[in-house]
Amino acid sequence: MREIRLQTSAAENSEFIVKVHVWGQAGTSRLFMVMDFCSGGDMRQHIAKSVGITDAELRLKWARQVISGLRDLHRMGYSHLDLKP
Repeated sequence: MREIRLQTSAAENSEFIVKVHVWGQAGTSRLFMVMDFCSGGDMRQHIAKSVGITDAELRLKWARQVISGLRDLHRMGYSHLDLKP
């Protein structure tokens, strides 16, 4: 639940972190979050579909957004420990 609270707090302080609207627990072992819908799928789907990111402008735009989100997390005193390519 600590991660959900962090996500909620971080989204309030950064436009680059997805907002959590509601979270809760279903039964004894399942947590859920209702988050903003990000249309177009995730970055992994785009990379897999096109065998990499060939558009240099898109690559730069996405890199800036990821770095901006990480910067905002660091300013709040948090580190993301599970980044994946």
